[in-house]
Amino acid sequence: MENLIAVATVENMLKRLFSSTNIDATELEYLGLDEELKKLRVSVSRILSFLADADQMEWLLCQPWLMELQDLVVDADHAVEELNYEVLRRKVEIPEQKKSKTKSIKVLSLSSYFLPSSPTVSRRKCKKKLRNINKKFEGIIKFATVGDEVRRILDRTVTDSPEVGRIVGRGEDVAKIVGILTMQRTTLCSSALTIEGLAGLGKTTLAFHVYNHSEISRHFAMKWWISAAGEFETRGIFKLILEELTENSVSVHGVHELVEKLQRITEGKRYLLVLDNLYLDDNFYDSFVHYISQIESREGNWWLITTRDATGLRNHPMSRCLPNFNFPRWHFPIINLSPLDEENCLAIFKEHAFGGPGQALQQQEIQPEIRRYILDICEGIPLAAKLLGSLLCMKADQKQWFLILKRLTDSCGDMALNSRLVFYQMPSSSLKKCFAYCSNFPKDHGIDKEQLVQLWIAEGLIEPEDESALDLEDKGYELFYILLHHCLLEAAKKDIYGNVTHCRVPDALYRLAVSHSRYDSIDSENPTRKDTLVRYLRAQSIEQDDIPGECNLIVHSMDGKIQRVEASRMLNVSTLILKSNISDDLLLNFKFLHVLNLSYADIEELSFSIGNLVHLRYVDLSGNRFKVLHESICLLYNLETLRLLECPSLKVLPMDISNLISLRHLHFYYDEEFQMPPKMGLLTSLRTLLFYNLGLEDGQGIKELGYLKNLRGKIVIRKLELVSSKEEAEFADLFGKILVYELEYHWSDNRNGIGNDRIVLEGLQPHPELKSLTIRNYMGYELPWWVVNMQVKRSFQLDNLMELRLINCKRLEALPMLGQMPFLQYLELSGLANVTRIGQSFYGANYLALLNRRNGIPQTTITVFPALKRLKLDSMPNLIQWMEAQVRPPIEVFPCLEKLTIQYCPRLSTMPYHFPAVKELKIPFLVHNSTPLANICSSVTTLTELCLYGISEVTCLPNSLFSSNPKLEILCISSCPNLTHVVPSFHNFGTSLRQFSINGCNRLSELPQGLNHLSCLESLSIEECHDLKSLPDEQLKFLGFLKIAYCDELGHLPHQMIKSAINLRSLRVSHCPKLCCLPLHLDNKTLLSSLWISNCPQFFSVPEDLRLFSSLKELRIGCFSDSVQFESFIRQGIPNLQELHTMGLYGLPQWTKLPHELQQLQALRLLFLSDFGIKALPNWLGKLSSLEELGLYRCKKLKDMPSNEAMKSLTKLMRLSIFGCPLVKKKCLRHYGPGSGWSSRKFELYTD
Repeated sequence: MENLIAVATVENMLKRLFSSTNIDATELEYLGLDEELKKLRVSVSRILSFLADADQMEWLLCQPWLMELQDLVVDADHAVEELNYEVLRRKVEIPEQKKSKTKSIKVLSLSSYFLPSSPTVSRRKCKKKLRNINKKFEGIIKFATVGDEVRRILDRTVTDSPEVGRIVGRGEDVAKIVGILTMQRTTLCSSALTIEGLAGLGKTTLAFHVYNHSEISRHFAMKWWISAAGEFETRGIFKLILEELTENSVSVHGVHELVEKLQRITEGKRYLLVLDNLYLDDNFYDSFVHYISQIESREGNWWLITTRDATGLRNHPMSRCLPNFNFPRWHFPIINLSPLDEENCLAIFKEHAFGGPGQALQQQEIQPEIRRYILDICEGIPLAAKLLGSLLCMKADQKQWFLILKRLTDSCGDMALNSRLVFYQMPSSSLKKCFAYCSNFPKDHGIDKEQLVQLWIAEGLIEPEDESALDLEDKGYELFYILLHHCLLEAAKKDIYGNVTHCRVPDALYRLAVSHSRYDSIDSENPTRKDTLVRYLRAQSIEQDDIPGECNLIVHSMDGKIQRVEASRMLNVSTLILKSNISDDLLLNFKFLHVLNLSYADIEELSFSIGNLVHLRYVDLSGNRFKVLHESICLLYNLETLRLLECPSLKVLPMDISNLISLRHLHFYYDEEFQMPPKMGLLTSLRTLLFYNLGLEDGQGIKELGYLKNLRGKIVIRKLELVSSKEEAEFADLFGKILVYELEYHWSDNRNGIGNDRIVLEGLQPHPELKSLTIRNYMGYELPWWVVNMQVKRSFQLDNLMELRLINCKRLEALPMLGQMPFLQYLELSGLANVTRIGQSFYGANYLALLNRRNGIPQTTITVFPALKRLKLDSMPNLIQWMEAQVRPPIEVFPCLEKLTIQYCPRLSTMPYHFPAVKELKIPFLVHNSTPLANICSSVTTLTELCLYGISEVTCLPNSLFSSNPKLEILCISSCPNLTHVVPSFHNFGTSLRQFSINGCNRLSELPQGLNHLSCLESLSIEECHDLKSLPDEQLKFLGFLKIAYCDELGHLPHQMIKSAINLRSLRVSHCPKLCCLPLHLDNKTLLSSLWISNCPQFFSVPEDLRLFSSLKELRIGCFSDSVQFESFIRQGIPNLQELHTMGLYGLPQWTKLPHELQQLQALRLLFLSDFGIKALPNWLGKLSSLEELGLYRCKKLKDMPSNEAMKSLTKLMRLSIFGCPLVKKKCLRHYGPGSGWSSRKFELYTD
């Protein structure tokens, strides 16, 4: 196994080395190193040919030169990297020297053979080192050549491999599919048949036999086979199809153009097109079908698709045509492939385990126990049977089979077995190394896809290809999705577009990743082993060993272990992940780093020696406290990724950051006040730039964006008022940046005058594949033509747009036509102060009806906003009328709208009422009119959540609203000052209501009867209902959360309600001045984890014994009547609350001591003390070793904190809050504030 891993490692490193030797010939000739580098390329190429089939060559795994080769490749890689660095340094610094001879260029002595003071000496040393490396390669090649000759002789006796492509147990499926595809039909349309099934079930094999069936060849005039693995976007799929059909590369990037070309090629022909291994999700399938539907077809055309999951297809509304397109209905049959039966599965296993049909090895009878193991592992999956058979074929003794099978089932769960087998059979060393690299993340950690791919690139794990091949990032995404597709990674998070943004390694496979990286990392089971060099190091901190005569490093691991490791094993560390700062001297020990991750390490000042780490390609400094970056970071000419997220104190980047000419990803985000460094356009390799703020200085204009041809993802462009003309805006070439899918255009707020906003926006036309567009602080009265019609360059529709935001466009008078956008899912209209009316043009239905009549298209139902799921109207103070869509023939409006928010539109008096699918309705602050609410209430029937805020005219909600919405789960009512009744009765409520909260309804005096009809109610919250006198005392057995606060007139709590709530987990009662006591029957609340009883001055009865609440994790209690024996009550109950992590104690001025029993709460993390008369906090507070936050409120006599020794014992304390404690405040500012020893650790002091 170790040699197998070594082969994968060496092969990957050699491929990277071969690519990195492709250096500019002119530079090499100048340095006099061209001949040696040519020899190195030849040597690497020859070695790679020996390793091409390393996974299948048992003889190679035993060769003694593998480890020697690995060390040699590392040395060669370092030499070539430093040579590359010198070439880059000359590109940056020599032009600068020519520009200004007086300018001082700081050049570091970066390596043993690049000495700027003596270039002749440095070239000589480099040449000598390369010559020595070449000699060693020649020796290894000679040794390997002899071994290869021996292998060739042995290979002559080896039989051929088993027959490829034979299908077992799928004959009926082949016949069924062939019958469907060749069936005579009368509809002139294309159809898609989908074969769905788990990985390894034989979908591709089945489709291949269908594709080559004689009936298929006779029936279809043309057929094509497209392998869609690794493509996850509509554009990429159509590009693949077109390239296969034309047998040429396609330079067209827009989906519209690709579809038009495909239409011309297939016109009038009956064809079968197979899309193998296609990834389908809801968003992708909608888009895919949308474009397929535009391809005119003749009778009998078929698309045959194989996919692991056809849920997106199954959920597609097949019963009707897609909106706004005149084409026949599609036919979408799905064949769900089932696992094979036991006999067929066993037949495949035997075929591979015993050498295949007609082979020399004789098939044996398989023992019953082993037979059961095989069938349990394979689970009817043909690929698993093949791989397992191949794994066991060299072990003729069934006793060995038994041991191997038992070890397989014992080492991981059933779910991981097939994935493990797939992993071992992967042909690419890159895939294996990429998967193993994931072990550098903690178990169950959500891994950012972009970050992971950038790390793979930095470590050279992605095999570069020729110049016409994919971008390295695209190649990385392809590998990512292959790992995802084979279940070696699993999706953890997706964005609105359906793209996977975060993944994780499945629990059952994490050990597999660790086992394949343990030879590159410190072995936790044997940290002192000396036979391997460490390449990946992840630790809490590192320090130099102080034992005289030894050169070791002390590594404090993430799990708290301390390991002593020889410094010599750290020489080739390429990935270093630390959670604390590292000294300059120690950092220089890691001179061959590719990846340095010091994120969230609480660093105030970055080491200047980072500039000496010339091999760095990836630096993550996110989440730190430094205010500036040392200029030496601008000498990292190999740097490709720089991450500076969540660094609030960092308000300026180095002025020479444009020297980082290899930079591909700059992850840094700040507000509009940030001044961009000049000449960002020199970073021509840049792919990621989260924002760009225009400036007045030279090199800060929008033209800099025009030079950044490779930008992708999201970018926010701010201060657009500084653009002088349309031509200047066009120079940014946003239309040409087809990989930028999310754009935000920002002008500065609070400007006077209109300016040239309209002509600038006219010049900022994006490409038609854009998915998200935001326009903020635009001051024009009308939008340019391309926004109004959602069409760029007068011909390309923005059909792919899924998100649109128009925010704070204060002068805008009319809205664009948006209703016909086929994929628009989120629309926000906010701060449009000049819009008074939303009319028919907003929907675009009349325009489409007119267009259909002109083109002779028959009348059909028109759908507007066919995909819209979320609509938000916000802060439109002059909006009066929102018209209902009206058109003939019939119209369908908002068929998919699920979330509707209308807030701060005080004059809105008319609005639509037809929302057939709305689930979440939020209507805050319709101050003067409740008509819109009444309109919606009269028709909506699908609500699951209703939130009403600040509607002054509402006195009672209509009963019909609730009887018509039986699935309502959440009801929130807030700040409705005239509400006197929620509803006449709860009897008509559906039984689905889970959460009910009411807040700030001062005239509400009671809740209606029938509360017990809310049989699923889990959460009830009532706050600031000052006139509320009582609550219905009815049973709510599923109630888990009850909160009552600031109810001035409430005199008692509902006893039966609380008694019946056996699942009550949180009870919070506070600031009810007339409340006298808690109900009895709290002794059965064994699940209670949170109890708040505070600021109820008439309270004379408290729970008799806190020991009954052993599950309590949060307790806030105090400020009761003087008759309560509070101190004894606390002292008796505290010792039993060992799970308590949060406590708030509300005392009285006459209480001069804290209960000493508090020191027994070792799990306590948060402690709040309020209104005590104590003068000093006791030293025993230092025993609360888990304490993270301490809050002191209105303790006016408090003068002293615990002793310094006691405070230092609180090693986890991160926050101290002091409010209303004037005597102790000054001392705390002096001892714990800025400039103190506490300010250097993760600690914050808050005071009034």
